[in-house]
Amino acid sequence: MKLTTLLSSVALSYITTSTTALQCKDHTAFRFKVKNKKKQTTGNKRCKWLNKNNKRRNQYCKKNWQKRAVRAACPKSCHVCPKPPPPTTAPIQPPTQPPAPRVDPWSFLVVADWHASEFFATNPDKESGYYKEVQDEIDYIRNAYGGDLVVMPGDVNGALPGEAGGGKWDRDIFAEIFRPGLNVNQRIRAAGRNCYGAVRDLFSEAGYEPLLVALGDHEIGGNSWGEQNLRKLDALPTFHSTFTEGFNENPDTSEFLFQKPIGAVPSSPQGTKFEGSSFAYEHKNVLFITLDGFRQLPNAFIDREQGYGGEGVITCTVDGEHLKWFEKILRAGSRDNSIRHIIVQAHLPIIQPVRKVACSGQFLDGGEKSALWKLMVKYGVDIYFAGEVHANTATQDPKSKLIQIVSRGNQFNNFLKIDVTHHALNVIAYNELGTKRMNNHNHTVHGSLLIDKSACAPPSAAPSESPSMHPTDVPSTHPTDVPSTHPTVAHSTNPTAVHSTHPTSVPLTEKSSQRLIRDPVPDNERIITGCADTAISSTGVLRLLDRASALIHFDFETILPLGNRQVIGLQHDDHRETLVAKSITIRGTKSEESLPNLGSFDKPYDAQVSNVSIFGPSNVDTIGTELNTAPHGAQTPKGDKVERKPARGNYYAHFITESRFGIFGNGPHTPGIGISFALWVNYDLKKRNKKT
Repeated sequence: MKLTTLLSSVALSYITTSTTALQCKDHTAFRFKVKNKKKQTTGNKRCKWLNKNNKRRNQYCKKNWQKRAVRAACPKSCHVCPKPPPPTTAPIQPPTQPPAPRVDPWSFLVVADWHASEFFATNPDKESGYYKEVQDEIDYIRNAYGGDLVVMPGDVNGALPGEAGGGKWDRDIFAEIFRPGLNVNQRIRAAGRNCYGAVRDLFSEAGYEPLLVALGDHEIGGNSWGEQNLRKLDALPTFHSTFTEGFNENPDTSEFLFQKPIGAVPSSPQGTKFEGSSFAYEHKNVLFITLDGFRQLPNAFIDREQGYGGEGVITCTVDGEHLKWFEKILRAGSRDNSIRHIIVQAHLPIIQPVRKVACSGQFLDGGEKSALWKLMVKYGVDIYFAGEVHANTATQDPKSKLIQIVSRGNQFNNFLKIDVTHHALNVIAYNELGTKRMNNHNHTVHGSLLIDKSACAPPSAAPSESPSMHPTDVPSTHPTDVPSTHPTVAHSTNPTAVHSTHPTSVPLTEKSSQRLIRDPVPDNERIITGCADTAISSTGVLRLLDRASALIHFDFETILPLGNRQVIGLQHDDHRETLVAKSITIRGTKSEESLPNLGSFDKPYDAQVSNVSIFGPSNVDTIGTELNTAPHGAQTPKGDKVERKPARGNYYAHFITESRFGIFGNGPHTPGIGISFALWVNYDLKKRNKKT
C-alpha cells in the first residue's frame, strides 16, 4: 500500500509544531487515502488504522515522505506523545505569540480618483505653473493633515470633469499633441513615464512615501475595451506594465518596491499577470492589500441578467490563482499579532448601491456574493476602500463588521484621513470649500466613521486611547455649508462622543462569528480582527447607508437657492472656475433652485429645478368646504377655490411645459438589482378639456 493523498488540510497546520507540544491524542478529523497495488482499490483511513500493524506505523510515522503530517495529526498512534513531566516541573504550555508591540498613533490619507495628472503626460516640467500649483496643494495637505502615506484606489491620471483626455493615450487625438513620430506602444510608455514619474515626485517631495496605488480604468486606457478596438487591445499590456513600472518599481534599479512577504506568503501573486499590480504591504500595525480588479478575457463578455461585464473584453473580478494568493495573504495577516487592522483597496465598488457622479459606474462582478467579498468577511477585513464613482458612500456588510468606503478625490476636492491606534480606526472625510475651482486651502469635516475594537481586547489592554470626534467637529445637518477655520480634528478621550442616529452595526451570526472569537490566546494583547464586539459609529457623508430605505425622496415642501446645499461634483454653469454653484442649464433652461432630497442618498441627489411651483393644501373638510388658507410660505393655486387635499403629503409641485427637474447624480440603479419607484401625479383634466 502507498500513501497517496492527505485529505485533511487541518492536519497540515500541525506540521511545524514541536512534538513536545503535541497533545497525547489523535486528530479525530484527520484522514488519508491508501491504495492497494494488487487490488487497485483505495480507501480513507483514520489514525487508529495505524495501531493495528507495527509495520504500518513504522512506514507512515517514520519513513514516508509525509511522515511529519501523519505524526503531527496522529501523535498517539505514532507513539510520539511527550512523556509526563516530573511532579516538580511546571506543566508544558502551548506556544503563544509574543504580545503585539505598542505602536504610537499615526495616520494615512485616502485619495480616490485623483484625476489631476493628465497634464504631466505631455509636460512633466517641474517649473511649469501647473506643477507648482499641484505641489503647493500637496504641501498644504501634508502640513495641515499629516499622514505617513497615501492610499489611492485607482484613476490617479485622467482629466478633471469637463476637460479632455483621461489616460486615453492610444488615440489619434493624443498623437496629435504628443510625439506623433512614435508608435502607439512607444507613445503610451513615454506618456506614462512622464505622468507617473511626476506624480511620484510630487508626493515623495511632500513626504508621502510610499504611494499605494490601485490600478484604475484610466490607467489602462479608459473604458470600454470592445473587440473591434484592436489598437487599444493590443496596447493593454503596455498600459499595464507602464503603470506597474511607474508606481511599484524602483526607477533606478527596476526592483519591485513591495517585496517583503507577509509571514511565509509572497507579497504579490507570483506567476500571474497581476504580480506587479496586486501586492500586500505592512506598515506599522496595519496590513494594506492592493488589488488589481481588471481581468482581460479572450472575448467580449456581458451578463445582462446579473449585470456582469458589458465593457468589452475587460471584466471586473478577482479569481483563480489571484484569489488564492489573496486568501493566503489574509490568512497570514490574521495570524500575525503585530497586524492590528487589515485594509484592502481596489478601484471598483463591490456592495451596491453607491452614490455616483459623472462616472461609468463599473463595479465588481458578483457584488457582495463574490468570492472576493466573502473572503474579506471570513478573515475579518476592517475596511474595503474603492473609488470609480466620484462620490462618498459607506456601507456595512449585513452579516459582519466589514465596511466598504467608496470615496471621492478629484484633486483634493475631497479626501479621507484615517487615524490609527492600537484599538481603532477613525475615518474623517474632508470637503473643500472656496471660490476657486481647486487649491482653496480650506477644508471642512463633513463626515466621520469610527471602528472601535476596544471591547475585543483582553482586560490587560487599555481601551482609553480610542479616538473619537470632538463634539465641536461633528457635522451639522448641512456640514458643508459652513467653512472650517481649523484644518485638523481634535480627539476626545470619550469614545462615545459621536453616535449615528441610525443602527450602525449588525451582530454577527453564530456561524460567521465562530471563526473570529474562538480559541483566544492566553495573556496576549491581540485584537481579533472583525470580532463581534467591534463598535461602529458614523456621521455625515460617512453615515452608514441604510440600503432598505428610500434612496431618493422628495416631498415638494421646499425649494431652495441652488447654492444652499452643496452638491459635490455638480458640473454647474461655472464649474471650471469655482466650486460655488449659482446656476445650471438643463436642456436650454437655466436653473437656479433645488429641491432637497430627503432620502438616504441625501444632498448629492438633490434635484435642480426651474419653473416649478410649490403649493400647499387648502385643508378642506370631509364635505369639501374650505376651512383656511394654505400654510405660511406656500402658494394657493388660482382657479378653483376648493382644492382636494393631496392623499400623500401636504404639499405638491406644479409643472408646466417650461419646467425642468433634474438630478445630476448617476443611477443609482445597478444591473442585476431590483429597484422600485413610487410617484403620485394629479393631472388637471379640467384644464386639458378646456384646451381641447
